[in-house]
Amino acid sequence: MRARNPNKKRDTQIAKQKYRAANKERIAATNHAWWLANRAYVRRENEARRVKKLYNMTLEEVAQMKRRQQNRCAICQHIVDRLCVDHCHVSGLVRGGLCHKCNSGLGMFGDNLMVLEAATKYMRDWQQVLRSLDAV
Repeated sequence: MRARNPNKKRDTQIAKQKYRAANKERIAATNHAWWLANRAYVRRENEARRVKKLYNMTLEEVAQMKRRQQNRCAICQHIVDRLCVDHCHVSGLVRGGLCHKCNSGLGMFGDNLMVLEAATKYMRDWQQVLRSLDAV
C-alpha cells in the first residue's frame, strides 16, 4: 500500500498555478472562444441569477408576469419589449412590471406616495394654467 501524500492538495494547487502562468494566452483564447459560442446561455444564466437574488423569482415567473400584463406597463399601459420588475423596497415583494420610464420615475420619487401626490397636484395645477391661457 502506498503512503498518502499529506501535501497532495498543496502540490496540485501549485501545479495548477504553474500551468496557468505558462499558458495564460492559450487559456484566455479557449475561455473567450467558449464565451462566444455560449453567449446566449451565459447571459440567460446571469439574468436568472440576478432575478433570483433581487426578486426571488425565476425567469419563468417573470415571463408569466409579462404575459399576464400583455407586455404593458402597469402604470402608463404602453406596450414595451422589456418590462422592469417593480418591487417594494420595504417588503421586497414584487408589485408588477413597469416600463423603464415609469420604473425610473417611481425610483426618483423614492416610492413616497406623498411626493407622488404632490407631483400629481403640481401637474394638474399647471394644466389649469395652460387651459386658462387657451381661453385668453
